Amino acid sequence: MIILKVKNLSIKEISKINRVVVEDVSFTLKKGEALGIVGESGSGKTVTAMSLLNLLSEDLMVSNGSIKFLGIDMCKSSEKDLEKIRGNQFSIIFQNPISSLNPLMKVGKQILEVIEKHQNLNKKERLNRTFEVLSDVGFKDNFLEIFNKYPHELSGGQGQRIGIAMAIANNPKIIIADEPTTALDKNIQNQILNLLKDIQKKYETAIILISHDLEVIENFTENSLIMYFGQLVESGTTKDIFSKPAHHYTAGLLASLPKNFKKGEPIKVMSGGIPGVNDIIEGCVFSPRCPMSLEKCKQQKIEFILNEKNNTGIRCINPIKDNSYEK
Repeated sequence: MIILKVKNLSIKEISKINRVVVEDVSFTLKKGEALGIVGESGSGKTVTAMSLLNLLSEDLMVSNGSIKFLGIDMCKSSEKDLEKIRGNQFSIIFQNPISSLNPLMKVGKQILEVIEKHQNLNKKERLNRTFEVLSDVGFKDNFLEIFNKYPHELSGGQGQRIGIAMAIANNPKIIIADEPTTALDKNIQNQILNLLKDIQKKYETAIILISHDLEVIENFTENSLIMYFGQLVESGTTKDIFSKPAHHYTAGLLASLPKNFKKGEPIKVMSGGIPGVNDIIEGCVFSPRCPMSLEKCKQQKIEFILNEKNNTGIRCINPIKDNSYEK
């Protein structure tokens, strides 16, 4: 069952530089699916995700396309209607959830308020639900202690768990997890990812995981979107993308994974970097860095070709021929 359908989404900056920051992005999300969005900083991952909840900053606007959540057009909905969806059927876990909490309010009360806003429950039922979600995120034995803490009293891992607790409080259909493990050490990172998997299984929640960490995407998601400079360049199952990428940018990212190198061996990285905002590129935006760029790649706009039968897509006129790469 498809619960989210994004079609030909473009987002434009309207304040200083009148430019497109996300261009022609299309994908679908099924119930209970884990979808990864990956790319370097500046690729448009977070902007795309924020647009799904109509949470773009004032200098950005959706200039084309549609975002349909359970048939509701998120781009055309009123703010009143969107407030009924955000934090209820469609939630988000921020990169640093502690900074998004009210520093003057105990975390337990903040979870209670999220539940009270969207569910018609009495006080006892709201408390029971709060303790349930705190148990779900790993505070089964000390939920009263955590309930009464202020945000500044939480560790990084505890803060991330509270962010997840608030996101699942109303049993949403979709959770966006925006770089949820970036500031955490490896051990806590694995705990948080395992927790998200447990939540996904228990509530049949679809999760959109945004990350620049390829190993996190590989181990957590079923399907992936690869973005570069505001464009979707490849999409498909995570297994296929990681074993036989078709786009040269994807292959370059995967070739730089530390696990592909022996101890002491220098890690290979792609030459160049993402274009600057003032750079004018006539053709493929990746062509200045692409090792297999053709002359026509630099001259013509490259469209994203989506195969709706198997939900795979590519933006390249000279893809990797044997659909594999040397690790």
